[in-house]
Amino acid sequence: MISIDLKAKIWFWWPIITWPLVLAAIVGAVWFFLPKAENVEVIESGYGSIEELSRYTNFRSAYLAANGGEGKLSALQSMRARGTFTSGGQSVPFHSLKRRPNQSLTTLKFPDYDLTFGVNGDVVWQRVKVAGQEPSYELKDGIEAEGLLELGEFFDSIMNVLLFDKGSIERLSASTWESQVVLRLDFTTEDGIQATAYIAPDTMRPLARVDSFADGKQRKILYDRYHTIGGMQEPFSTETYIDDELTNRVEIEKSEHNVGTVASIFDYPDALTK
Repeated sequence: MISIDLKAKIWFWWPIITWPLVLAAIVGAVWFFLPKAENVEVIESGYGSIEELSRYTNFRSAYLAANGGEGKLSALQSMRARGTFTSGGQSVPFHSLKRRPNQSLTTLKFPDYDLTFGVNGDVVWQRVKVAGQEPSYELKDGIEAEGLLELGEFFDSIMNVLLFDKGSIERLSASTWESQVVLRLDFTTEDGIQATAYIAPDTMRPLARVDSFADGKQRKILYDRYHTIGGMQEPFSTETYIDDELTNRVEIEKSEHNVGTVASIFDYPDALTK
């Protein structure tokens, strides 16, 4: 029997670690201005001062440059990663394959079985493989399917807002995170989650994100151990907290871009639908 609690933790984990954390352009000219204040530290970097980067057009250009440029973003069609997922004192290896625009296979390897979630558009399915037995498959629907659908999102929700207009941007301003002057991006996701991302102006890397949910709960995600893959910056270490309690940690060991994939491997097996 697969733990429902574990499934819930997977749902919280994956939308946040959907790599890479890439911000891209919104069509049209959108400007965000930061009022000058004496207590705002001016930081100069290869991308500009904190005040300059608080204007959206400057921020957009800098973020894209820090992540390989718009051409590489457009050329990115598939991603593969493997690593370790830790929750509730248990660590299990995982691997994931994603294909644009909304297909994914995510497998967690438990000691006695492998648990795989497949997403193909709006179809969500599960496979359980136990050594010496035939795999068992199950279609998902309802609330569980809605949560697992986010596994199929090719980019994270920040990029979805900025590139595909899935949600809305509220404000871009200077702020602080753990005594460091940062860029603060306030936005609302397509699902109505109020989110705030804190981004280092010298590297244009997200350091943290805080989400506020309708039930009053708060989710905090910390990003660390960045690597550059194909020109894009990816956090290889991520911790997720719910109301300041650590719920899970994800450590990526390897990430690859534009690996060979075919659409059919994401399909729910035809034989099981007949």
